Amino acid sequence: MVVASQVRPYRRILTSALHRRFVHASALSLLVCYVISIVIGDKTSLFWTWFPIGACGLRAVMIFLSVLMVFVLRVSQMHLGSRTTSSPLETAKHLLPFQVAYTFGCYLFSAWWFTELYLWSSSKEAQLDIVKRGRSHERPILNERPIYIHTFHLLLACTQAYVHLLFDYDEIFVPIRLRSTDPADERTHPVIPTSKYIRSALPRKIRFALAYALMVSIVAPFLYLLVLRQSAWGLSLYFAKLFWSFSRSAAQPETFFPPAFGALIARCLMSGFLLCVSWQSANLFFSIFLGKEPLKRGQPLTADAKDPNASLLSGLKAKKHIVKSFALWELGLISQRQPDRRKAIFSEIDREGGSTWSQILSCAQEEILAIVKRIDEYKAPKSASQPAAQKTALKPELQSLPRLTDAPRDQNVFATAPKATSRHEMFGEALGSTAKAYGQSPDWTPTARARARDVFDKASTAMLSPERKRKLLASAQELKRLTGGPSTTYRPEDVHPLVVQVLRCLNEDQYGKVQADVPSVINLFTQTLMTLDAFIYQGGLDAHWTDIDFPPSSNLEAQVEARKVPAVELILNTLQSGLRDLLEAFRPYLRDVGVTGKSLRLAREAAGMAEDELSQS
Repeated sequence: MVVASQVRPYRRILTSALHRRFVHASALSLLVCYVISIVIGDKTSLFWTWFPIGACGLRAVMIFLSVLMVFVLRVSQMHLGSRTTSSPLETAKHLLPFQVAYTFGCYLFSAWWFTELYLWSSSKEAQLDIVKRGRSHERPILNERPIYIHTFHLLLACTQAYVHLLFDYDEIFVPIRLRSTDPADERTHPVIPTSKYIRSALPRKIRFALAYALMVSIVAPFLYLLVLRQSAWGLSLYFAKLFWSFSRSAAQPETFFPPAFGALIARCLMSGFLLCVSWQSANLFFSIFLGKEPLKRGQPLTADAKDPNASLLSGLKAKKHIVKSFALWELGLISQRQPDRRKAIFSEIDREGGSTWSQILSCAQEEILAIVKRIDEYKAPKSASQPAAQKTALKPELQSLPRLTDAPRDQNVFATAPKATSRHEMFGEALGSTAKAYGQSPDWTPTARARARDVFDKASTAMLSPERKRKLLASAQELKRLTGGPSTTYRPEDVHPLVVQVLRCLNEDQYGKVQADVPSVINLFTQTLMTLDAFIYQGGLDAHWTDIDFPPSSNLEAQVEARKVPAVELILNTLQSGLRDLLEAFRPYLRDVGVTGKSLRLAREAAGMAEDELSQS
């Protein structure tokens, strides 16, 4: 019997691996900070400009502290896979206010810290001291140049935080594809090598950084002069008074424009570009290294554990999304590349809580059945979900409230209503007739959708370019066409390991325990496929009337295309291809394992197979 004592939880194994990857990402970000330190440093000495053991190295480490805030933010809010919301703005709506404030706070602190280091590293010729010192008998004057640089960098931080939330930088992107029929490469998560990924993505991130810095450098002068100048001046003066004494005339700036305003804007563009490069590169390195396969020296993370399969099972049963996702990913890699681990899964039949295979099957079935459960909950009427006790509970009687309307009249309700005489009755009659006209109409949503489409087209054509208009419509429709709101978070890697393990059992299951579960797996895939297909393409979910770009009911082909969402199509194709592989592999044994009659017919229809393809079974 397999001993279950001293099992190392998968959470600890994953944490150790993520720590190593975090260190690698931090090392590359520190290298970027070193380059930035050389650029902003004093150029009086060529040797000390780049020598790491000196002011340049110290400045690089201190700049890295501002980048570290981005890493802290990413660790606290990271998630695998895209959020299932209808648009980026819908995603921001579902975020907690604390998460939004925390994102802005991290970027604002990072920008403030970088600005202080930038001002400290500048030469005297740049005139970026907080005050301008005059003669010994003159009072110092507040310098507006560093005030503008502070304001510019803080505006850039707000822009970066907004972009971070809008494009969901917290996502750890994991590529997913269908299982290939080529036995040499059955990967369902083809991760690009790290060096190749960095070489291809880093130039694009640098261009984004330049675009953001250029955009803010154009907007910031107007925003600063018209809105923010007095507030920024007053706040800077408040802190400067703690160390210097100013005259009363220092309460207002001396000139309408800051001194050497054109050169100051160019300097801000350069410093803002460097700051954005540090942010963009940090986000890139974090996503690349933490999105790598759950492998250590080419072996699964649990390979070094005393009981590898027990540690893997603890990850599959974990409640945290990150831990369970990596455990499922590792299970997929084991089923594809590790024949020894597959055989161990089949052979461990005396484990506490059931055999290893039965526990893995239970975890996968739970994830797949959750799709059907969520769809059933969505289609069920809301009244049915309320407890019976809540329905029969007596409502508390409100006391001492004034009567707003007359009591119901005790008369024949089918008699013709008398004409209204008072202004109050005339208003009620007009409102009632209008409501009846809308409520008794056969279908008012096409008219409402057409009017909304006309208004939206006119407004969007006047305010947006055609490209931006297409992006806005695509982001707003992607999930409305399917669910009308936040949807299920489903991972196709729940299906791949299950299919591969069942297929391999024909040659590797020496006890023959897996074949008893083949009918339940086939029925599970069949039920899920039929439920999804009916929900998406057979009228299970209608388009919301606010989805103004949805094709009309007269164009059925366009509606079918409009309902296709890439993530959902991947789920359907994964289930269908897995079911087809199972039916073809077990064709000679379907009758023996109990897949006959109606179950076989439904499975064949769900897999899209012809009637004569399984006639030999």
